Amino acid sequence: MLALLNGGIALLIQENPVGVPLLILAVILATGIIVVQPNKAYALVFFGSYLGTIRETELWLSFPLAVRKAISLRVRNFNSKTLKVNDIEDNPVEIAAVVAFHVVDTAKAIFDVEKYEEFVEIQR
Repeated sequence: MLALLNGGIALLIQENPVGVPLLILAVILATGIIVVQPNKAYALVFFGSYLGTIRETELWLSFPLAVRKAISLRVRNFNSKTLKVNDIEDNPVEIAAVVAFHVVDTAKAIFDVEKYEEFVEIQR
């Protein structure tokens, strides 16, 4: 990519028209650079088809022009509302729950449900 960029600039300085396609190709390749932070993953989608998921924390060169959808892999908490119920002897009891969840399969989190955070809240 850097060689294409340097070659395209050098050819443009020499007024050679071949430098323009080299610069365009370098820019297209540069769209594939992605930095994956800790506890984050990216699902790659190219023209509607799922290519895969990048989970490892590094600098990556993915498929150029692919749409990258970021997914957080952190553990999240959901606090349910307090509900008033009666036990078997008709004594009032207040109950609540704290649900901890994290995304395991990024493809299912993106494509199987519209908003997975709201999906977890509805499932209580």
